[in-house]
Amino acid sequence: MAITVRVLNESNNRVGQIQLDLVLDVLASEDEYPLSTDCEFYFKMNTTSLQVGGGSIPVKVTKSLSDLALNGAKQSRTNVATDYTSVTDMVEDYIFDFTHGHTADQYTSGCTAQGAMSI
Repeated sequence: MAITVRVLNESNNRVGQIQLDLVLDVLASEDEYPLSTDCEFYFKMNTTSLQVGGGSIPVKVTKSLSDLALNGAKQSRTNVATDYTSVTDMVEDYIFDFTHGHTADQYTSGCTAQGAMSI
């Protein structure tokens, strides 16, 4: 399953995309039904758009609602260190982080700097 988010820059009428994939890793020797706990679900988020000034934006991977956008320590939109309350909230915060970027150690999270998405 994949979700593609299109981000429109109205000032130059260009569009960037963020791809969100729901991935299931299954141990190759799995023979139980229903699937056992050897399976892992996670979101993989990436974009082919570059940061303002160049440089690729790293792929982000989340396995739970506690995987916060800024180094796993803080949400990107706010100075909050609590888990996301829903998958929708998590996806929206990661999209915010892709589009707006963040400074190094934003909200004392220990993260490295990431430029805003250039579109």
